[in-house]
Amino acid sequence: MIHATQSTEARWAGLACALLVAALAGCRDNHPAQGSAAEELFPLVPGTKWVYQVKGQLGNLEIEHHARGTMDLPKGNGTIFVVDETNRGPNLGFVDTQPVGYFVDDEGYLSRLTALDYDDEGKLMYVGVEEPTRILPINPEIGHSWGQLTKMFQTPSGGGGVQGWSGEVEANAEVSVPAGDYGDATVVYLTYRDSDDPEQPPLMVYRDYYVRGVGLVRSVADDPSGDVAKRIETVLKSYSFPN
Repeated sequence: MIHATQSTEARWAGLACALLVAALAGCRDNHPAQGSAAEELFPLVPGTKWVYQVKGQLGNLEIEHHARGTMDLPKGNGTIFVVDETNRGPNLGFVDTQPVGYFVDDEGYLSRLTALDYDDEGKLMYVGVEEPTRILPINPEIGHSWGQLTKMFQTPSGGGGVQGWSGEVEANAEVSVPAGDYGDATVVYLTYRDSDDPEQPPLMVYRDYYVRGVGLVRSVADDPSGDVAKRIETVLKSYSFPN
């Protein structure tokens, strides 16, 4: 919910933030996913759209997430579920549309891959070298925790580094966003370190709120220093699943 880097800017641009459509802003009569997808905290259904408002110190953005469906990864590396994230304005220097890939890994985590783009033929291509980031266990229970090291910003010519992630299913909570009021959101607490040193203080901490049959409804990214001016909050404005 992923997620290019998981820094503040990338979380904003690709979230994340990360990041779920086009009904009228503030509309509260949207319907959740149907069938088996209704039981998922992050339902990946082709044709789904989510619209988010992102608020931060650089201003406000509106970003549409459009689930395209399963696509082939480059170099015969299998397939991945693609969600296009499109900035609907204003333009703050970010790319207009970025494909973000999602899949469930062998240990049961929903993982996000953001270092993707489209080539001239509309096929997926890699942008540098990045490892997927685990954003959510498929069957979360309060207290469930995990850690991960991922490579970021590496290119065939070298460079890049390693980032450390840790996550915990923190609580169930009520949450109210423009898209609706929910009494049973699952809260996932994530920390991000720009290093593989677990003793290094995190650069950012996130609380992500997921609702079954809807997806990510709220995400709050905070500076660990407590400087609220650096907070980035993403809220779901509207969503729609295909009939």
